[in-house]
Amino acid sequence: MNRLALENLGVAGFSHHFGALSSPDTSIKPEIMQVFESFESPQKSSLLSRTFFFLGPKFPALLNLPTQNTVKMRKIKYSMKGIADDLLEKTKKEMMMDSVEGDVKAGGGDKSIIGLLIKAESSESGSLTLTSEEVLAQMNTLFFAGYETTSHTLTWALIELCRHPEVQEKLREEVNQMGGEPTWEQITLGLPYLDAVTQEVLRMHMPVDNILRETHQDDIVPLSKPIHTSDGSVVSELVIAKGQAIHIPIGFINNSEELWGPDVKEFKPERWLSPDTSLTDGAKAIQGHHHIMSFSDGPRFCLGRHFALANFKTSLANLVRRYTFELPNGKDTVVERYLAILPRPKLAGEKGPSVPLRIRRID
Repeated sequence: MNRLALENLGVAGFSHHFGALSSPDTSIKPEIMQVFESFESPQKSSLLSRTFFFLGPKFPALLNLPTQNTVKMRKIKYSMKGIADDLLEKTKKEMMMDSVEGDVKAGGGDKSIIGLLIKAESSESGSLTLTSEEVLAQMNTLFFAGYETTSHTLTWALIELCRHPEVQEKLREEVNQMGGEPTWEQITLGLPYLDAVTQEVLRMHMPVDNILRETHQDDIVPLSKPIHTSDGSVVSELVIAKGQAIHIPIGFINNSEELWGPDVKEFKPERWLSPDTSLTDGAKAIQGHHHIMSFSDGPRFCLGRHFALANFKTSLANLVRRYTFELPNGKDTVVERYLAILPRPKLAGEKGPSVPLRIRRID
């Protein structure tokens, strides 16, 4: 799934083919993929590296120190520079041709996310306004937000479809009714069971299970129910000071039995087919995307959620149409949690975050 996620992001994000799917030799990987996978997991990293990791958001200067992981992070950042320069040059040539021809050909030109951003920023002045460093910064933001998260979610989706073959078959039947490649309208609105599977995967296996925010002002947050603190006192509200760091436990919210009911640990896409009647009042009260917090909420709501969802759904639909998937030891296959940049699934006995599956092509 890493290769598929990388190639999709390269083409749709930057009009660039990383070549992640071009070689039948699985040992050959694009350089950026090798660097990304070489990050130490927290359990293997030194105490100093873990200290810098946790204190970095509060003291950014620590991230400039030459630890093993910060050096790798810089290598990833600047490995994208050549792609950024090529995209800028390509856009410059397109704009010159457009100015000569006096119009833009319908359907022509670069349609990648960053390519369209460059053109939008340059439309008023008629010339390129973004520098190479600014384009590189946008590309790195898109890469770090969209690569590992998509790969993680697709992997968990296939695991759940293997655990629930009846769901896999029902999804395949719906996707096959399209007849051809899915359109944007079908992916976003026309495939209700695909949407239900997507929602349930994101609820149970969100890529980021905890986010950190800093408060901009003093506030008092009321609690839905009083809680007992460690000293035995009862608290019905939280007093938050300006500048205080707040952890938002997305994983606990998405998987709380009190909010979602006794079947919260069950993979049940059907709960999303009629959410108005099937979801509990506690779940309906969650203000995130379709009542889940996987894309956060509020002013820092994930801006790329529509792209992420379309990417995920298109990839999963095409995989399920063409292949069947099974776990090596059936439903009894043990899936563990591997801590890396993002927590990833791994099969018991595998080295690193590896999930080998039995795959058969559908004729």
